[in-house]
Amino acid sequence: GRVVEESPVNELFENPKHPYTIALIGATPVLGEVDRDLMAIPGSVPNLVDLPDGCQFAPRCLPRVENELEICTVEEPSLIEVGPNHRVRCWLYEKQE
Repeated sequence: GRVVEESPVNELFENPKHPYTIALIGATPVLGEVDRDLMAIPGSVPNLVDLPDGCQFAPRCLPRVENELEICTVEEPSLIEVGPNHRVRCWLYEKQE
């Protein structure tokens, strides 16, 4: 796979940007929080032998659907700077011209 987000650890957990990172953090249990509902990531993991074009998370990405970003299913973006030492591989953060 490819790195979809990179940043200092504290920044990643406090301010995740990529929909997959957000979903993973939301699906992680927290010690001592027994009543916390965990986020379920919709859909199925793609076939690792025959990966889809574009972003590997696109078929399961709700923000992509909500924003009608079809480019996500065709082309994978490069890492985009979203803050100091924080980069994300997501078309949601591509500057619109």
